[in-house]
Order: sequence, then C-alpha cells, then structure tokens
Amino acid sequence: MSPFIPVIVAVGGLAALWMALRRPLWLFYFLIFVLLEPSRYLSLSSISLGPFSIKGYEIFLPLIYFAAYKHRKRALKDCVPIFMLLFFLMTVVSLLNGLKNGYGAGAFNYFRPYASMWIAVAVPLFFKSVDEMDGLLRFFTIWATIFIIVEMVALQTGIGYSFVYSPIRASYSSLLSDTSCSNMAFIFIYLFSMFDLGMKHATLYLILIGFSFICTVMSSARAVWLGMLVSIAGFFALGRVRSKIYLTFFSILGIIALFFLGSLYIARYDMTLAERLPTLINTQEGTGHWRIMAWHQTLEDIKAHPIIGWPMGNEPLFYVESSGIFCTNATHNEFLKIARYTGLTGLFFFLCLMIQTLINGFKYIVTTSGEDQRKMLALFLCVVFILVTSTFSQRITSIDICPFIWGIFGMVYLKLIEEKERKGGVAQ
Repeated sequence: MSPFIPVIVAVGGLAALWMALRRPLWLFYFLIFVLLEPSRYLSLSSISLGPFSIKGYEIFLPLIYFAAYKHRKRALKDCVPIFMLLFFLMTVVSLLNGLKNGYGAGAFNYFRPYASMWIAVAVPLFFKSVDEMDGLLRFFTIWATIFIIVEMVALQTGIGYSFVYSPIRASYSSLLSDTSCSNMAFIFIYLFSMFDLGMKHATLYLILIGFSFICTVMSSARAVWLGMLVSIAGFFALGRVRSKIYLTFFSILGIIALFFLGSLYIARYDMTLAERLPTLINTQEGTGHWRIMAWHQTLEDIKAHPIIGWPMGNEPLFYVESSGIFCTNATHNEFLKIARYTGLTGLFFFLCLMIQTLINGFKYIVTTSGEDQRKMLALFLCVVFILVTSTFSQRITSIDICPFIWGIFGMVYLKLIEEKERKGGVAQ
C-alpha cells in the first residue's frame, strides 16, 4: 500500500468532518453526485475495515446522520415513524442472528442497505421544509441527465466506455442500466406532476420531461415500465384537469415515439424494443419465469422461519429449470426478501410503514391545493413507483440506489410534518 494512502484518507476524513460541522448541506450534494456518476468509482469501490468492507459513499452516511442531528430543525422523536423504528429493529435481529450463525461479512453485507433508511429521518430532521430542498432536486436532475447522456455517448461511440463501465460496476449491454433508468423515472414523475405551461423555464422542463420519458422506455426494464404505467394512472386519478390534458398530449407523443423507436435493438435481451413490449405480461419468458421460481422458493423459505426470518448472510437457493442448475441470487421482490430475512413480523412493520405513508400522503393531496398539493402528488407518485417496481426487483435494498429511495420517503415525511406543524399538532 502506498504511504500516501493513509495521509489521503486522514485528510479526506478531516474535510468530511469539517463539512459535517460547518457545511452540512455539502454532504447531501456530495452523496448525490457520487451515487450518480457513471463509473461508480467514488461510491461503489470497496474500502476494507478488517474482515469487512464498505462502499465509499457509506462512509458519509454516519456523517450525514451526525450533521442532521447536530443542525436539527426539530426534535428527533418527531422525525422517526414508529413502524420504521420497529422494522429496523427486526433487521438488526436478523443481522445478529447472522453473526451468531457464523455468516460474518456476509451478514454485514446483507444488512448494509438497511442502514440507508435513516436518510428518511435525516431529511425531516435537517430541513425545515421541502422548499429548502429545491436546490438538491435541481442538482439531482441536472447531474442525472448529464450522466445518462455520458452513458449513451459511451455506449454508442466507445468514447469514455472504460469510464462508464469500470471494473467495479457490472457491465450492461442495454442502452441504460436499471438504476439509471429508475433515476430518470423519478425525474419524469416529479417534473410532470409539477409542470405548468405558465411556470418559469417551462420549455426546459418540457424537454427534460420528454427526455426522461424516452430514457425509461429505452431501458426496456419491465419493472420500470410497469411502475411508470401505474404512476401515470395515479396521476390521471389525482392530478389537475389541466395537467391531465398535458399528460394525454404527452402520452400520444409517447406512442408516436415508441413507433419510431420500435426497431431499436436491445442487446441485453437480444430483441428489438417492439419485441420486448409483449414480454411485459409473459411469465414464461426469460427472467419472468426465473422470477416466479425464485419467488416460489422464497415463499417456502418464509414458511420455514415465519416469525423472525432467516439470519442475514444465509442466501436463498432455488432450482433453475431452464438451466438445470441450482442458483443463489436475488429474490427480485422486495417484500418477499424482507419477509425472508425479518420474518412476517418485519414485513408487517414494513407494510404498516408503507400503508401509513400512502394514506397520509393521499389525505394531504385531497385536502390541499396549489403548489403544496403538486409537490406532495409528485412525491406520492414516486413512492407508488418505488413500491410497484419493488414487486419485481429490489429498489429499497439495492445498495447503489437505496439512499435515493429513502430520501424520497424522507421528503414525504417532511411534507407531512410541515402540515402538522402549521396546524399546531405533534409531528409524527
């Protein structure tokens, strides 16, 4: 190891600590940037801590939590949903069981994504209102868009390909990665829900809405497609009449765009985009059939340990008929994964947290108006998107996107806390 490495780490640590004490907002900006940059060198490169390893960005999570508490705008107890606390305790129980059963680093690795859920507490603790986060939202939109363009150029021309597809990031042969298209879906949902032709920079937002929509379509990720469809349906049910007219117009343009993009070849699936569309409901095709087998085995695992689940580090094992082999891999269903490792008890607390969030968000939307209503609708539909896609993939515990996921929940909680504080109630 180079003698300069300890010096660099020490200087970086002191700089981060200074930011936590004097410029805490910078930590939020830095976290967003390192999670978005295409190579993931800054976020997903591993740092060894004895027998354990952590990702680069995970060093900053404790600093963000510390900064949020030190510079808090309200009491901690008002920012922690009780069901979230109970759910987290069940993940800790699973971690301890994993360590007890000798899974060591494996148990730690399974637990790590759950540590990001405290972003949902840090947001309402640190920010007084969602309006204070507008700068962060713009920063996310700008850099997510820039990095998607970088990825597209690298894949189409080979320029910068080694940067986009570094050894520490899994290689993809489709135009966009699953995580990246999720980011663009959030941009589409949020900007469209807030859009109005009379708003400042409406033309620019219109371009971003169209571009983010095209990106999610070109990704060919069925879970993302389904999440977008459900979110759009939710907008038709809850959005303003004027915005519904906009959405109808954009939907027509989207259908026209699909017609022209239909011949686009998706190397990842060895088919064109037009051929990929019918597989949305085909349970016998490729990964669709694979998922059903994984879900079946996971249900069997849950039956074996229904109360507190399996210890973290114990990987699921299922038989892949098409390959004739046994496979250990992700369940690709967040709810089943949670039930496997935290039992039906943990799943119950998690579902209570999600249902409570949706009910409170819905009540806010139907009882308010104006910009506040549009912001909550945008966040509400992002939550809907997360929950739908998590039925077919792993958004909430995917290590390279889970801070964004819990950040969205944190913004919803912050919006609800604002409303209760305005009414003089106790924030919860």
